[in-house]
Amino acid sequence: MMRLILLLLLLCPAMFVNGQSKVIQAKRYYPEDAAEFTKKTSHSYNELGGYEAAKFGETTMIIRAVTNYGTFYFVFKKKNKDNDEPINRNLYAFILVEDHAGVLEKVRFQDFGNPLYWPAFDYDNCLVEDADQDGIPEFYLSYMGESDGLDAKPYKQIVYFFGSAVPKAGVVKAKATAYYPAGNEEDVYTVAFDSAWQSMAPAVKERSKAILNAHKKAYGETFF
Repeated sequence: MMRLILLLLLLCPAMFVNGQSKVIQAKRYYPEDAAEFTKKTSHSYNELGGYEAAKFGETTMIIRAVTNYGTFYFVFKKKNKDNDEPINRNLYAFILVEDHAGVLEKVRFQDFGNPLYWPAFDYDNCLVEDADQDGIPEFYLSYMGESDGLDAKPYKQIVYFFGSAVPKAGVVKAKATAYYPAGNEEDVYTVAFDSAWQSMAPAVKERSKAILNAHKKAYGETFF
């Protein structure tokens, strides 16, 4: 076994930098996986870290990411308001990291719906990855903001990344927003990037653009 490990180190030096593997293991869990999740992590699926359903609604997905800097949980929740129509919902998401006392909150996201605006997560494009291969995860949160009327509909993608080599530092929030025409003749599909997005590593920008393009290809035609 020792010979095999030494051989791998000799053959694949690019996989290790200062003893850090560039591989990030991420797995998705949905409500039907709650028992498996709880067994594997010792955390309750719906009340992970004390984020109870009464306050933030049901847990709809958790991405568990194992990295060299600890184990992270990307938790997604939604709460329908006052038993209104399902589209009238609030969205929440949390980035949590394993801590000696349980879990520590690094990020809290929220966007509140109303009868004229109903946000919805694009779960397939909510990811934990390491596009720039530095061993530090990026968290991609994507969601659609449907609304009433003819105004352009925003598809928002938020990228959370660590602003230094050590994730104990603060998390940077970057945002790209694609606008889909919904009826105004002068509107065209456009994408706006904030300054934090512009500061991201080139590989992370490319991954972000790929997600935007995939969404446009899959869903864009329904908005024209």
